[in-house]
Amino acid sequence: MVKRTVTKKFKGREILVVVFSLLFMASSIFINFTTKVNIPGPYQNPNAWTIKLQDDFSGSTLNLSHWSYNYPTDWPNGGHTHNHQAYMNDSNVVIENGLLRLMGENQRHPDAPNPEWGFGKWLTYNYTAGCIHTRGKYNFTGGYIEGRMKMPVSRGFWPAFWMLKDAEVGLPEVDILEVLTHQPRNLYTTVHYGHTWSDYSSYGWLAAGLPDLSADFHTYGVEVSKRSLTWYFDGIRIGRIFRDKYWLERCTDLFVIINLAIGGWELDPDETTIWPAYFDCDWIKVWQLVK
Repeated sequence: MVKRTVTKKFKGREILVVVFSLLFMASSIFINFTTKVNIPGPYQNPNAWTIKLQDDFSGSTLNLSHWSYNYPTDWPNGGHTHNHQAYMNDSNVVIENGLLRLMGENQRHPDAPNPEWGFGKWLTYNYTAGCIHTRGKYNFTGGYIEGRMKMPVSRGFWPAFWMLKDAEVGLPEVDILEVLTHQPRNLYTTVHYGHTWSDYSSYGWLAAGLPDLSADFHTYGVEVSKRSLTWYFDGIRIGRIFRDKYWLERCTDLFVIINLAIGGWELDPDETTIWPAYFDCDWIKVWQLVK
């Protein structure tokens, strides 16, 4: 049983979300790798799918036709903070050697705000980190999205690859990847849904016993259709499939977020934490069915 008290903040106001009690079934992945149904649609039938967005993070600067820095600007503190201990900063987004590198540093940004209450504790913003999002530049409705990523080493980090509805309430939220780096062999995949952040439900899966996700790159993806949400790890289906028709019809107009959180749901850094930390992304691809 995973329990977390979440504080969501949007448009300068704080909304306390009820305690999130979600039963994640821990499971090592024992899947028939030869069963074609267990692989994403674009790999099952490539001719039926087309790539709509692809970023290989080549060059030395972020592609601003796809991405914006930090969280959206109508989030708290101009999009520089959320529900964890880091202040998001443009310079902590690094493009080098064909990688997007979100860097976490053990230093306080001079513009970081005073401590604020959130996630059941005081958020001090004594660290800096990086975040990018596609809101207003690419919004996702139906298809398959996948990224090849490598997690930070050591305790204290909460890397995430997720999508949020571009709306006042911001639900559904589809979490493609969440990792708590003090448990580097565990992967959380979740959908949060409901009409308000103060009254929502969550459906998800904990894949445990994976390889150390900080030791190498792996692919993480989710296929979104009117029939289901299906999550994939290294091109193989994992966990449960979400089939709530009402909320699937509302899994539209989703924007993509990639961020390196520090603390928050994860343990805070300590003397064992390795600095600087890097959440690395090799590429992002979005496919849609050919109409």
